[in-house]
Amino acid sequence: MHACDYRGVMGVPRPRSTDVGVAALLVGMALVELFAEGRIASGDLMLAVLATAPVAWRTVAPRIAFGVCVLVLLILSAMQTDEFTVAELLALMLVTYTIALLETLRPAVVALAVVIGAALGNSAASGSRDAGDYVFPVILLAVPWTAGRALRRWRERTEELEVVTAALRAEREQHARLAVAAERGRIARDLHDSLAQALNAVVVHTEVAEASLGRDDELVAGSLERIGTVARAALGETRRLLNALRDLTDDDDSPRLDQLAALAAEHTADGLAVDFAMEGRAGGLPASVEAAVFRIVQEGLTNVAAHSRAGHARVRVCLADVVSVRVEDDGPSIVRDRGSRPGLGLVGMRERATLLGGDFRAGPAGDGFVLEATIPRVESP
Repeated sequence: MHACDYRGVMGVPRPRSTDVGVAALLVGMALVELFAEGRIASGDLMLAVLATAPVAWRTVAPRIAFGVCVLVLLILSAMQTDEFTVAELLALMLVTYTIALLETLRPAVVALAVVIGAALGNSAASGSRDAGDYVFPVILLAVPWTAGRALRRWRERTEELEVVTAALRAEREQHARLAVAAERGRIARDLHDSLAQALNAVVVHTEVAEASLGRDDELVAGSLERIGTVARAALGETRRLLNALRDLTDDDDSPRLDQLAALAAEHTADGLAVDFAMEGRAGGLPASVEAAVFRIVQEGLTNVAAHSRAGHARVRVCLADVVSVRVEDDGPSIVRDRGSRPGLGLVGMRERATLLGGDFRAGPAGDGFVLEATIPRVESP
């Protein structure tokens, strides 16, 4: 955690401008105090500068700055004097705080023991018998050291939380990708019946046309026209969903619109009153569109049952030029953040609707939650 990236000429640490400013202020304060007390001997002036100037290097070379300041304290002990200026004391406190902030626990504890030992030794060397001269230095040095350790721990916890947050975000994105992949696999399975039907129609009409060659030109022309219609419709549907094709793992039959009433009845039997209504003409829709509508309604009712306290849900399906689906409930979410109530299933529903050229929306509405989707109506062959 050392901040030793500031390098000057020949690798010598270059102090930061803010630390230089603080050091200059402390040097000035120490010199003013000495002149005010009449202590203008060259030795006193040199020690004052030596005790405060290292603050300029406290963040780029904390051990050196700390060592020099403690050395001055030891020199004063050897001189049997405790005439330490306020500026020198502030400098010692500042480097003690810095060593606690930037060093690991063991060297930081050693530094605290050294500086307190030097301070107590200075009081003893000066012949002081006042208890305050021994207690006061301990307090003045232990407080900034404790503050430095607390700030270091806070920074470490912040960095750990950032790492955990990044990992959770990556995991969430991975789960979303897996949900999309799984939903695309189910889309491919839902398309199987409609594409098989289209290919079967092409084969049948091809055989009819082949059998009628030279005998019934009108029947041949009708068969060829039907083949073209079926092929174009199947090709259009295949193009829209080509990117969704995956290995098929779901052996269930592709769901249909006529199964929605039974789905609503199942949830009603489980205790959720479902008001279901479907308007418009269902005939002619591709299997992919029917499957998408069913899955969206299924996901909506599942979310209501699993994630809310609602006792009533309303499902509306409108089969017009644009197929629209709406699932809403009247109950509050059982989780705090209502916006995060739906699970990854909604990611798959959005993917399904988007691949069919439609739109999907889900979110809170009043006291409940609403799920809506619109899908362009494309007639099946």
